[in-house]
Amino acid sequence: MARAASVVFFVLAGLTAWFAVSVGGWAWGLLWPAASLFGVVIAYAGARPGVFGKRQDGSMRLVNVVLLLPFLGLTWMVWGAQRRLTGEA
Repeated sequence: MARAASVVFFVLAGLTAWFAVSVGGWAWGLLWPAASLFGVVIAYAGARPGVFGKRQDGSMRLVNVVLLLPFLGLTWMVWGAQRRLTGEA
């Protein structure tokens, strides 16, 4: 499962970076989400969740949150939508 996830995130990160470089201009801003996705690839490929800089209590340092914000933001939106649709607390 982790290997498949790392491949999927690698493809998404690569496509995002390629698009940013090929379009240029405003698209350079997409390098931040691409870098965030590459961080997820590193975690899934074997570096473990420690790459996210999580503490024992599950919190993260601000610098890690900022660097991974594009991925984390999408994850938080999906979790929120799932909670609303399923009625979970």
